[in-house]
Amino acid sequence: MRFVRHVNKTSLLITLLLTLFGLVMILIFVQNTKNKLEVKEFQASEIIQLPEVIFSPQPALLPTPEPTFAPTTFPSLLPTFAPPPTTSGDYVYAFVTFYGWPDNGPPPGNGIAYPKGFGNPTLHDVAGGIGTYGDPVSFASDNNLYPVGSLIYLPHIRKYAIMEDLCIGCVENWENDGRVHVDIWMESDSATNESKLFDCMGYYTHKSIEIENNPPSGRPVDTRLLFNPLTGECLNDV
Repeated sequence: MRFVRHVNKTSLLITLLLTLFGLVMILIFVQNTKNKLEVKEFQASEIIQLPEVIFSPQPALLPTPEPTFAPTTFPSLLPTFAPPPTTSGDYVYAFVTFYGWPDNGPPPGNGIAYPKGFGNPTLHDVAGGIGTYGDPVSFASDNNLYPVGSLIYLPHIRKYAIMEDLCIGCVENWENDGRVHVDIWMESDSATNESKLFDCMGYYTHKSIEIENNPPSGRPVDTRLLFNPLTGECLNDV
């Protein structure tokens, strides 16, 4: 009987322990289930609700016109220069002769075809001048070759001359042969020794010699008379 009681007590203790163990397991299961539910609720609350995106149909694309570009002009970077002032006229070869009181006209004298007093762009009313730039010697020629008032320079006598008279021989030479011919006044008067005058004219005459058209000022000038009508002397050291 003592053994049976001992067994019953042991069985009862085991049963009690098993019951307690079962209760503990139930509590653990319940707690785990509760924790899982809380985790799911937390995860559900953390989900970001994205707004609903509504896609509308894409409109048709119109063709884009190609851009046009106007040509761009750039200013020239090269420096510009003004032309230098004229320092020399035009040199030509000319037939240079001389005339004076006896062979001027008709009638003989110192008259000129284009006197200043008649409104011509000349400097004298009668043939004259000393050969400077401001007071050039009168010369005759074709007015189609040398307009009235034209200026030339004669290096071989170192004098300027101005177109103030008409020369028939000069006109013929220019029209017939294209030959430049100028006839320069040589100082003389009614009392001049014609023979000495003509000799002096011949001394300075040249069939072809260089002269300068439209010369600038500043050329070498000799203001002495080529022929002295009072003494009949011809200057030969120009």
